[in-house]
Amino acid sequence: MIKDIEISNFRCFEHTKIEGFERVNLIGGKNNSGKTALLEALIVADKPENILFLRYLIREPIKIHQALPKQTFENLFFRQNQPQEMLIKTQNENKQETENRIIFSENISEELSRSTKIFGLFGGLDLLWDFIEGESYFPKGIIPTLRFNIIDKFSEKSEEFIIIATPKNYLNISLNGQYIKPFDYSSESVKNMPIITTSMGEINADLVEDYELIVFQGKKNEVLNSIRILDPCIENVESFYLGSPSLYLTRKGENRLPISLFGDAIAQAMPHFQFRLPNKKQ
Repeated sequence: MIKDIEISNFRCFEHTKIEGFERVNLIGGKNNSGKTALLEALIVADKPENILFLRYLIREPIKIHQALPKQTFENLFFRQNQPQEMLIKTQNENKQETENRIIFSENISEELSRSTKIFGLFGGLDLLWDFIEGESYFPKGIIPTLRFNIIDKFSEKSEEFIIIATPKNYLNISLNGQYIKPFDYSSESVKNMPIITTSMGEINADLVEDYELIVFQGKKNEVLNSIRILDPCIENVESFYLGSPSLYLTRKGENRLPISLFGDAIAQAMPHFQFRLPNKKQ
């Protein structure tokens, strides 16, 4: 059982250390989503590749990442600070520590050069590159990659693997040449997750349509002012139809983010905006 956790550069946590979960009642985050982000950090601590499960839940269309490949994983990092290493460190009740260090790179050749053992999975470097370039939907030479370094300090064992994006899925490639496998998004895999996060919820198409009608009627500022009660730093609300209807929020000095990353309070308040319409019953 995890007793202590240290989180750096993940979601809304710049750097946070929590000791003794029995004493924790409320975790505050930069954008009112601290409790959700803490649960997500526990998912990653339990099984590091589950970070892709969190990425999947955001449900951003592939078109966005084709146009902006460098932003594929940025929502996982605090204030999209991808150059800085992400750290999730845990200690269980027996004082056994595990470190999960996650580093972003847009140059996969650097990661592949770290170990020649993976070439054996394909029979050589050229065949490996043919496979990656054939599967990737990004421009040639730009393949966003996450490198994981997992250290079990009790057993003194470590594991390294990288994750790359493909049109249909994400590929998990062991740097010691043991495996290459797609991430499993099956319903059975979802059922076996230890927790389900708030970001699992999808924005209802009717809600997005109602919001656009509010904007059409010139009442966008009323909605914006209501959201600012919960988060004064929010500067804009936008709707997009890239694959599916979605709402995005923009905080001062930051890039737009899916509403699912702003915590329960804002996500649950959004449906009430439809009652601002004059043709809606109160």
